[in-house]
Amino acid sequence: MHPTNRNVGYLSAALCLFVAACNSGTGIGDSRGSSEGDLTAPTKQLTLAGARAAISAAVAEAKKRGTTGTIAVADSAGRLVALHRVDGTFVAGDAVSSGKARTAALFRKPTRVFEEIIVQGRTPMLKIDGFTPMQGGVPIVIDDQVVGAVGVSGASSAQEDEELALVAAKAVSDATFDAREVADPTLPASTHKKGADTETDVRFVDDATLTLAGARAVLAGALAKARALDTTGTIAISDETGHLMLLERIDGTFIAGDRVSTGKARTAALFRKPTRVFEEIIVQGRTPMLKIDGFTPMQGGVPIVVAGNVVGAIGVSGAASAAQDEELALAGAAVLAGETDQDGG
Repeated sequence: MHPTNRNVGYLSAALCLFVAACNSGTGIGDSRGSSEGDLTAPTKQLTLAGARAAISAAVAEAKKRGTTGTIAVADSAGRLVALHRVDGTFVAGDAVSSGKARTAALFRKPTRVFEEIIVQGRTPMLKIDGFTPMQGGVPIVIDDQVVGAVGVSGASSAQEDEELALVAAKAVSDATFDAREVADPTLPASTHKKGADTETDVRFVDDATLTLAGARAVLAGALAKARALDTTGTIAISDETGHLMLLERIDGTFIAGDRVSTGKARTAALFRKPTRVFEEIIVQGRTPMLKIDGFTPMQGGVPIVVAGNVVGAIGVSGAASAAQDEELALAGAAVLAGETDQDGG
């Protein structure tokens, strides 16, 4: 057991604030500043500099306590941004800490909440795919929005995992915290952003996400094109993280279209490219790409781009051809780009 130097009162109070917000009527991350009818909503995105600030704070706290740990930082979609394993931590910590961060990000709650629920008897929750309901994961909250999460595994106890995660999450939003004061020389606080001439310590950036009204507008555009072509299809709309928001299957479409269209939308959103690009690459011989998990490299998925930012994606399956799948998807995506003509073409 490693010696610790806990400030339990402060950390407990911080955790109480997290849980209170999560269990309130609105919950963490529900307020994005949009009003009913808006096609997109403002949001914030965690940067690499923000992830490094979180990790630097947690590593410094671990060293102060004389403990170990693997610290993982994920974005709001639960995707890993950065990870750091303190020397002496067990080697399985990467998988566990990443899972905790992913769970806290996707469910917008500290993972301790789920561990307690399961211990009290709700064991069927363990069937949820990609779910790591173990204490030590907490959301990173900026202006009431979840921009990411921290997961820690390998400290002296589950409680200490959570305490390190809380310190890390707080560092991202604390403008007075300078990661360079505590970071290892190999873990810079600032990062070089593509297209920038100088290093930056910006920890999150303003972005946009698709709203339900926006998804409905995209769906309407694709349906109009389907009617104009007298064709079928299942149309899936995802947000920028690849998670499904809206789906409709036109009567007469084969029933497997839900999975295929959802996969196309997810792939287009996560890789920021039309899925046709990947199908062409694979047909030309790069078949190892087929090993990528959750990858649907089939023509018919396109990103939804507004003001140069990918805010979501649309996937279509079950039209008369793969080219027509893409044609419907492009018609839907064009609605938010302002490129639709008046006859559905």
